[in-house]
Amino acid sequence: MAYFFLVRSFGEVPIVHNNTESLNAGDYNTYTKVQRDDVYEYICLTLEEAIKLLPEDNGQGRINKWSAKALLAKTYLTRAGVKGELNAEYLNKAAEIAKDVIDNSGIQLEANYQDVFLLKNRFNKECLLAWRWTAEGEQWTRQNSLQSDFGLNGIDEQGATWGDWNGVGVDLQLAFGVDLLGSPSQWLDNPDTRLKATMMLPGFKYDHLWQDKGGFDYLAAMHDGSLANSGLSSSTGANFYKHIYGDGYDHLQGAGVSDGRMANSLHTPLLRLSDIYLVYAEAKMLAANPGAGVNATSTDASVIDAFYAVRHRAVKSAIKPSSVSFMDIWKERRLELALEGDRWYDFVRVSYYDPNFTINELNSQHRNNYWGLQDVYKHYYETGEWVISESSAGYDETATAPNVRAMMKKDDGGSKEYFFIPFPTEDVVFNPALGSDVNGDHVDVRATYSY
Repeated sequence: MAYFFLVRSFGEVPIVHNNTESLNAGDYNTYTKVQRDDVYEYICLTLEEAIKLLPEDNGQGRINKWSAKALLAKTYLTRAGVKGELNAEYLNKAAEIAKDVIDNSGIQLEANYQDVFLLKNRFNKECLLAWRWTAEGEQWTRQNSLQSDFGLNGIDEQGATWGDWNGVGVDLQLAFGVDLLGSPSQWLDNPDTRLKATMMLPGFKYDHLWQDKGGFDYLAAMHDGSLANSGLSSSTGANFYKHIYGDGYDHLQGAGVSDGRMANSLHTPLLRLSDIYLVYAEAKMLAANPGAGVNATSTDASVIDAFYAVRHRAVKSAIKPSSVSFMDIWKERRLELALEGDRWYDFVRVSYYDPNFTINELNSQHRNNYWGLQDVYKHYYETGEWVISESSAGYDETATAPNVRAMMKKDDGGSKEYFFIPFPTEDVVFNPALGSDVNGDHVDVRATYSY
């Protein structure tokens, strides 16, 4: 999983097969970068070994062979485009392995989307791979501190939350069908249950937050003095729900232990079964016609079933479609995995074989803020009336599109540009072979490394 993050973030990276051996030798500054496809091969090699060694079920909340298989399926889907054109062999492997996880792991989707992220349900098996934190004890790094970054100031008693300003982006709101300059019915009557389980919007109430106070009312709490800051602080009009556990009473009820300052036991999902359903649908679709890329569609019943399993859990009124397109899956991934740190890596994956598609989508995003919503929210709280006019509130249209092409490079191992992040200067100073202008070496992974 570490290498999966590394190669998708930095592109070509060194392979350190034996950390202890390298530390003892002191040769860390002699490593050279390895081509991306070879890094993916190393990930596959490692996961194949993990599948042999890991048990079927390792106990509550622990990784098992299905965790490794799921990650292997996602790796093959990502790897399929790394040479600039989609590789049907890798797509078929991704679909085959994902289908094995779906059909034979015994793991099922949680019935309700929100339940995946509840503190009391932190050991749910839909999370094939997750960081399992604990606030118990005083050891730093074993605890979850995300509520401090994303939570409203005063949502707990620790005095260490500063997420009021950290709003959920307007572009994601629009993807859910929510325009805060329109009617509240867009979010209050929204059929997608993932919306409320992702972000807080005016009118949303949460029974499992502030249980000792009768529940948490987002609009009321920011205006009745319950929170440290009065009124709306988020410039996008929405705040995080995911990664929030509530107050000390909520934590004790959910985890059986007390929370602490910047310390809670809420899990952080890294790989979920719903992701693997969508990996299967996408891989199976693209394998049938790799050249179609982002224009692919499928009437394959298994593709439709996998897509619909995810869609129908979130939208109970959803009707099973007769066909599914790449764009259907692309959007579904965004809504299903919102605020879970996966969206950027979807852009990286598709940039391997269709950089223009990713550039165009990023350039068209609504990346700026609303103005005037503070007074609209206060009026809504006081009167129950949602009043928007051109003079009272609006969206700031002045934001310029980012130069996303500046975040792309082309190396010897691929035929197209792809997204990457340069290595930190400190690393390059000690090892110039990690510089952005240095291409990776080809390595015969299976001949070079063994377990």
